[in-house]
Order: sequence, then C-alpha cells, then structure tokens
Amino acid sequence: QSRVLGTQSVEAAGPAVDGKFFRFDGHRFPVRGVTYGTFAQSELGLFPEPERVKRDFEAMVEANVNTVRTYTVPERPVFDVAQDLGLKLLVGVWWDDPRYLDRPTAEAWKAMTAEATAAVRQAAGAYASHPAVLGFVLGNEIPGSLVRWHGRRRVEELLCGLHQVGKEAAPEALFGYANYPTTEYLDTSCFDFDCFNVFLENEFAYRRYLAQLQVDTGDRPLVLSELGLDSASHGEQRQAEILDWQLRGAAEHGVA
Repeated sequence: QSRVLGTQSVEAAGPAVDGKFFRFDGHRFPVRGVTYGTFAQSELGLFPEPERVKRDFEAMVEANVNTVRTYTVPERPVFDVAQDLGLKLLVGVWWDDPRYLDRPTAEAWKAMTAEATAAVRQAAGAYASHPAVLGFVLGNEIPGSLVRWHGRRRVEELLCGLHQVGKEAAPEALFGYANYPTTEYLDTSCFDFDCFNVFLENEFAYRRYLAQLQVDTGDRPLVLSELGLDSASHGEQRQAEILDWQLRGAAEHGVA
C-alpha cells in the first residue's frame, strides 16, 4: 500500500482502505456513485449494448459521478469503457443466495455455497487487476426472514467465507456485502468496507441512522449502496427533494 504525506502520494497504488475512506493511486477517493442495472441480456452480459453503455457512462461523468455499482459482473468491454472515461466500478457478484433454495436442506446449502464460491473466485481472478475496479460487492440484501430461518451465524459464516475466497483469488482487492436495515445485526466486519441500502423518507431518522451505521461500521468505509425514492410512486420532483437532503446528509456524516 502507498504511504501518503498530505496530498502527495509517495508510491502509486491501487484501491485501498484508509480508515473511513478509500484511496486510489495513493490519493483519497470520494465515492460519488450511481447504481446501474440489471438489464436484458446482451453481448456484454446483463447490460445494454456497447454504444448505450458508453452514452450512459458519459452522462454519468457529465453529472460528476465517479463510481458505478453493478449487480452482476459485466464483460470486459464495460470495464474498458469505464476506464477510458475515468469511472470506477463497484462490481456486484451475483449468486443464488438462500432465497432461491428450493429446499432448505444441508445438500442444497452446500450446492449454493459452491456456486457462490465459484462466482466470487472467477470474478476476482478475472477482473481484480483491472484499473477501473474499486471493489467487489459479494451479495445483496439476503432477506431477514431467511437469515432468521437459517440462523445468523450460518449466514455470517457464508458471507465471510466468500470474502476469504475473494482474498485468496485477489489479495489486494477490496470486498464488501450490501446489507440493509432489516439485517443490520449481521456481523460483516470481515469485509474491507460496509455497504448499506437505505431508504428513509424522514430526514431526522435518516441522519440518525447514518450516525448509527458509522459507529457500527467502525474504522472502515461506509458506502450507501442504494438510496433515494421511488419516482414511479412519488414523482420526480419529490424524488429530487429527497435526494437533495440525502446526499447532503451523507456528505456531512462522512459516508465514503
């Protein structure tokens, strides 16, 4: 890892964690991100056609976005377009989590774990060294009812096992898991950074919850991996009003 004095990097480095913040090439990297996907199947995976991806990424850059969170692993051209435009990717690694088990048997859990392990190993091994990658998100919102059914410890062991697999495939890469308030009790401290999907429409409750999450996260970055308001139900004007104080609150609470 690089040693940083003030704003000058002594040694260039890839993505790294520095307390509550990310660093990239030795300099602090403030995440300003959007989610992207999932879409219908194309030659790039569950993403639009190449020209549409390029136009979308260009629009993000114009809007001062620097990070894109995906929910599945794209094909390499998406990584290359992001790199060309100066964007970083938080790459979601999809696997059929416990909600997709036909039967909650030991054999089914073992097969699910093997599938997840293979997906993480393949994604990290193939793309961790790509200069557009900020990190990997190894799963998204395992429902609280299923965590209670299978047991907290079992789910935690599954998630931390996937983090270990990722580190074995790419020791220098960064890994997280996208949690949400219903399962905030899960111990995800094994990960390099914490992700939370937070949808709160009351500013006071939102700010109080961010403060709580920062304490729970400890000395690691906290990423709001989803936020906002449903525009289909509430309209774009109301969505914009909510996003205004959500983004300000995130910045004021030091969210990465």
